Amino acid sequence: MLREHVEKAVKKFLDDVIPLRGIAETLTDLGISIGVPQLDNKLLDKINPKYHNIINEILEHSLIEKDYDKAVSKTSILLTDAVRTPLIDGTPQEAEAYLSALQLLKTVLIYLLSAKKAA
Repeated sequence: MLREHVEKAVKKFLDDVIPLRGIAETLTDLGISIGVPQLDNKLLDKINPKYHNIINEILEHSLIEKDYDKAVSKTSILLTDAVRTPLIDGTPQEAEAYLSALQLLKTVLIYLLSAKKAA
């Protein structure tokens, strides 16, 4: 399901996020290089094929382009279509609710990451 360049970006992201050195780093790199394709084959391929393209786009925007606003927008579209939301399902308010929640999450994550880099 994952496009080849997206799979590489996921592997690089995981490698960057897991800060290990020495033999632990080597073992982690091996685990990531085996684990990501297995996750793709065993789990992600079970996702409805109509969502494959948008999932790849979300990962491209967030991991490769670092365009978090586009990633948030695409994720909102995905959630609006894939998740049944009681009381507001299928309404413009559903899309706005997901978009607002995701924008808040993006803001918090960016703040936490910048605070971590400053420390």
